[in-house]
Amino acid sequence: MDVLLYWTSNTQVQDAASRSAMILIGSYSYFVYNTGYPCLVVLSMCLLIQHCVKILWLYEKQLRNLTFCSSCLNTLKDFFSALEIVRLLRNALSLPLLLALVISLLNLFISISTLLIESTDVATILAWEMLVTSLNGSIILLTLTLQAAKIPDSLTKIKETARTLLVKHSKHNFQNGITKETMYLLRRIEESELIQLSACGLIEFKKSFLLSAVGGLSTYGLLVLNFKRTDIKEP
Repeated sequence: MDVLLYWTSNTQVQDAASRSAMILIGSYSYFVYNTGYPCLVVLSMCLLIQHCVKILWLYEKQLRNLTFCSSCLNTLKDFFSALEIVRLLRNALSLPLLLALVISLLNLFISISTLLIESTDVATILAWEMLVTSLNGSIILLTLTLQAAKIPDSLTKIKETARTLLVKHSKHNFQNGITKETMYLLRRIEESELIQLSACGLIEFKKSFLLSAVGGLSTYGLLVLNFKRTDIKEP
């Protein structure tokens, strides 16, 4: 298939300069809308998640080096402000994460079906398009999942640090600046909920989700190959 005919829907263009311009405009428009904008949105979400992860990391470091005194109560209470930020982030990114997930999975499904069903007849330009589409979907899926999984990991570290402080200072019987309120706040931190980012509550972004996604795509690919072989055998 001619590249120009691909971008112009089989419209003939004779002028060489116009042909080059049409190819350039078509390629640029395709990659901007199909790759540029989705990646830009995903990058924005990753930056928001990374900022939240940094807040949790700084708090965990502060909690680990905590000196028990009258002012440490404010430090312990700061955790609940950080937890509220995580909740706001989860609610704000719920729908965008779902849309990004749908885009990435659709890109992968379309690429797999096109390359497997039309493996011998697919045009070079279409093959490159499918490869770019599958790469785009893979990057979105991997980046969002690994980045979103940092939120529960950071919260788990904070809870483990609070648990360590509870075990370490529970035998002091409220000595060395440790009060009942201090122990109460540490216990609340340890028992706080483990917030995970999700796509409108349908899918939680855990690292194990990548295994499920790979398994689903592999199963889909096997089904496509099976249907293709069945069609070939039919007279």
